[in-house]
Amino acid sequence: MILYLYQLLGECPEKKVLKVKNPYNRKEKWEVEYLKKRDFKEFRHREEEAERVVSVIGFTKLKEYVEDEDDEAPKPNKLFVLHNAKYLLDDDKSFLRHIKGYVKVKPIYDEDGDRQALSDQDNNSYWIAVTRFTILPLLLLLLLLLCLLGKCSRKAPEKPTPITETTTEVTTETTTALPSETIITEVTTENQTTEPNTLPTDPNIVPWDNELPTSPSSELTQEEIELVGYDKQVVSENYRYINLINPKDNTVYFKYTVRVDGKNLFSSDLIPPNSYIPWNAYSTLTSSGYSSDDGEIKVEFLVMTFDIDTQAPCNPASILTSVTIE
Repeated sequence: MILYLYQLLGECPEKKVLKVKNPYNRKEKWEVEYLKKRDFKEFRHREEEAERVVSVIGFTKLKEYVEDEDDEAPKPNKLFVLHNAKYLLDDDKSFLRHIKGYVKVKPIYDEDGDRQALSDQDNNSYWIAVTRFTILPLLLLLLLLLCLLGKCSRKAPEKPTPITETTTEVTTETTTALPSETIITEVTTENQTTEPNTLPTDPNIVPWDNELPTSPSSELTQEEIELVGYDKQVVSENYRYINLINPKDNTVYFKYTVRVDGKNLFSSDLIPPNSYIPWNAYSTLTSSGYSSDDGEIKVEFLVMTFDIDTQAPCNPASILTSVTIE
C-alpha cells in the first residue's frame, strides 16, 4: 500500500482554501490548500518547461477510510492522509463528479507497517484531484435524449428534387492550424505527403514479444497510455539489461530517461509501440559509482510521450522501481 501525505503549498499566490470536515470533531473544519483547474494547468505548463515532472496520481472524494476488522477483507492500494485521517483515493474520476482542484501530496511507502519517505532529492511533484458531485452530465444526456425524440416525432415533408444541370468546380484549399488550435482536414485534389520525423527513432529497437519484466504489473494512466510496471530488478555482470518497453496498444512514441538521486543517467531516442530497447543497467550504474554495497537503488523511469503523426509532446509519466547490483 502507498500512502500520500498532504503537503502545504507555501508561498503560492494562486492557492485557494478548501473547507473539509474534521472526522474527529464534526463541528470543526480543516483548511486544505489547493490549486483550481486553470491555475494548476498553468503551474504544470511552467514545470514541464523547466523539465520537472508533475504527476496526478489519483482522484479523491475526501471520503474517510475506515479499516475493516476482517483481515481477509480487500484493502485499497492507495490512501490519502490528511492530519492523520485516511481518505480513499481512486484511479478514475467517476461520471457524475467534476474536478474541484488539485492538492499537493508526498508519497510514503508503507511496507509491512514500516513507512519510508521518498528521497528529498526527488524532483517530481505529486498531486491529487479533489472531486465534487455534479448533475450536469445527466442534464446534458436528458437534453440530448429530448432532442432525439423531437427529431424522430417530426417528419419533414418530402419535396420533389428538380432535375438541373450543374457544373461542380473542385478547388484546392489548405488550412494551417497552430498546435493549440483545432486542425482542419485539408481538401485537395493532389496526393498528400507528410513531413518526416523530426526526432530520431532509437537504433536499438527490438520487436516486443509481450514478455514483461520480473513480477510486473501494468496499468492505465489517466491519459489512457499503457505503461509497464517494474518490480524490484536485479542486475549483474552476467545479466546486465533491463528492457524499456512501449506496449503494443499505445498510439504514441515513448522516450525513456533513467534518473537516480535526481540525476539523469541514461536517455533513449523514440521507441514505437510494441517495441523495446535493452538498457545496460549494470554498466550505467557501475560507471556512475554504484555497487552492490548500495543495496536497493531507487530508480525512476521518466517516460516522455510523443504523438506518432505529429511528434507533438503529450503528457509525461513516471515509473518508480529499485535495482540491486549483484
